Amino acid sequence: MKARWIRLGSSLSVALVTALAIGCGGSAPTASIPAEGQGTEAVAVDLSGGGAATLTSGAANPATPAAVAFQKNLFPEVVIKTSAGDVRVRLNAEKAPVTVDNFLANYVDRGFYSNTIFHHVDPGYIVTGGYTTDLEAKEVRAPIRNEAINGLKNTRGTITMSRSPEYGDSATSQFFINVTAAPSLDYDESSENAGYCVFGEVVEGMDVVDRIAKSEVHDTGDFPQIPIEAIVITAIDRVD
Repeated sequence: MKARWIRLGSSLSVALVTALAIGCGGSAPTASIPAEGQGTEAVAVDLSGGGAATLTSGAANPATPAAVAFQKNLFPEVVIKTSAGDVRVRLNAEKAPVTVDNFLANYVDRGFYSNTIFHHVDPGYIVTGGYTTDLEAKEVRAPIRNEAINGLKNTRGTITMSRSPEYGDSATSQFFINVTAAPSLDYDESSENAGYCVFGEVVEGMDVVDRIAKSEVHDTGDFPQIPIEAIVITAIDRVD
């Protein structure tokens, strides 16, 4: 599968929405992706039926298990277990409820990130995860609404959703951790910059992130800045 890449700001390259490709055939998701500026109502991730998640406008679905959990704990924590060490992250469901719900219910709780890698490392800037150790995009759920307008900024140590630069509401499973502040990735109404949604922050293990960010990288063609020695995510587990 060919991976497409973009350049964000002055120096950031992030994997494009080929991560949205489904199954071995790599076909695009059937869910439509709203244009930027649409979808201003609250969005719920419908996990019923066992199929791909669907997006619905209006009030959040109270039957969604993760949404119920958020009422008890708006700041759940996860541990990203990697071959370079563990990173503990506190999520922010108060500011990014749809994003946190998607991350936990659709991916973490399903073991999606086990045996994936940090496939893109921009030294001193960001580290990005979500592809398999075989450099394949995994099957994902429907894309979600971009919550970058939530006021959270892309500062050092924050965790943020990757998405297509062409569609604000296109994030699925890929995420990156900011090694330094990246204001060019923040929502900016004055410049019509849809931004990249921050949904948590590292609370332990930033030294691990720094080590990953210093990995020696090479260009495989499809992956221009992938660590020569694979940094494997063995699991992402809830600890709340």
